[in-house]
Amino acid sequence: MTPSSSGQIILDNQISDGIRSSSGRIPSSISSESKDEWTISELRARQELKVARDKRHLVHVKERLQRDEIDLVRDETRLVELQREEARLEAKEWGF
Repeated sequence: MTPSSSGQIILDNQISDGIRSSSGRIPSSISSESKDEWTISELRARQELKVARDKRHLVHVKERLQRDEIDLVRDETRLVELQREEARLEAKEWGF
């Protein structure tokens, strides 16, 4: 977890707990990322960006996993072929 993401989690938890000033803003003393106050709209926008970024990252991870699974099947197939060839050569060497 990066310092900025842990700060975001703390800030999100404080929002969900209802910690707000009378103006509807999060007091700057709560935010570890900025001395400015964040409006709810700004916090929502930041959260939207985070969710979109996380979704993109998840798509990339899934694509990488699919490629790795394809590579694994190919590697396993190659291993079986090599094991068969090795067994064939050993049998030939022993006269079978």
